[in-house]
Amino acid sequence: MALVTMKARISGIEKTGKIEKIGQAYLVEFDGQSKRVQSLSRGLEQLGSRIRDYLKSAWGKEKLPWGLFVTAAGNSAVYGDYPRFQGRGTSPFATIRERHKEEGPPMAAVSNAIQFAKKALGI
Repeated sequence: MALVTMKARISGIEKTGKIEKIGQAYLVEFDGQSKRVQSLSRGLEQLGSRIRDYLKSAWGKEKLPWGLFVTAAGNSAVYGDYPRFQGRGTSPFATIRERHKEEGPPMAAVSNAIQFAKKALGI
């Protein structure tokens, strides 16, 4: 079972990444590739980097519609054009999510999503 899942979407084309615990290490998977890392923090850095690279193409001259969904430890957040949840949360996780400015670049959303996941996972 994934500890963290991130789904990035550009113009309706979605790519999914996740982090799973395997023994004493973690496995980061994104777009059919996987990498073993020794810490969950390092796994979040790796996954964030891959998601950020994918979403960079949405922030060119055309400003393509993009979205990001993150879930960690049973908590979820959405960014950009990803379908919204109903209502607004008041948890510490919602507070982290609300720091993100919607008009900002998708790369900033990824950084916020990593903060969100770290808080949810207690790291």
